[in-house]
Amino acid sequence: MKLYLVRHAQRDFGLKFDQLNKVGIEQAKRLGYYFKNKKIDFIYCSVNKRAKETLKHMLPFLKKPFKIIYTSKLRQHNVPEEVGKEAFKILKLKEKIETKEELEKRTKNFWEYLKKKHRKHSILIVSHKEVIKSLICQILNLPSSESVYIAKLPSASISIFDFDKNLKIITYIIGDLTHLLKFRAPS
Repeated sequence: MKLYLVRHAQRDFGLKFDQLNKVGIEQAKRLGYYFKNKKIDFIYCSVNKRAKETLKHMLPFLKKPFKIIYTSKLRQHNVPEEVGKEAFKILKLKEKIETKEELEKRTKNFWEYLKKKHRKHSILIVSHKEVIKSLICQILNLPSSESVYIAKLPSASISIFDFDKNLKIITYIIGDLTHLLKFRAPS
């Protein structure tokens, strides 16, 4: 298995927090250009708008065939603090906060699903910082308290895991941003 974990590109702020800004659109295109020659069998994407927009701008560069699955299993359940309480009412958002235990259980179940279904595939996941941090802890078999060492997962970062046929990690890299400096997607 080869697994790519992509944090959505840079989002806007305030009431537009769930959409990409101008920089984020460029980042998403550069992500797409990075994946241009990579084999991808399945793409799993959060149902949140900023993740879907990131994937939308990546898709023109990706080599087909692949299957796309949009799933709430990868969505961000908590609204960023900077959105503010008044935005909750305007945007009709729920203020229920997902606990770390609930997030850990959700990502553990998703990781178990991937291991069962995709042992021989190349998978691209487009999601959110806390979901990706939790998935990384699951993959590395670390307690969630260790996620403090993965605190910086910037927008449009890529974490890559290569596994052998027994799903033992061969190599991995977390939070890589070199594609943003290396690639400029053609307009």
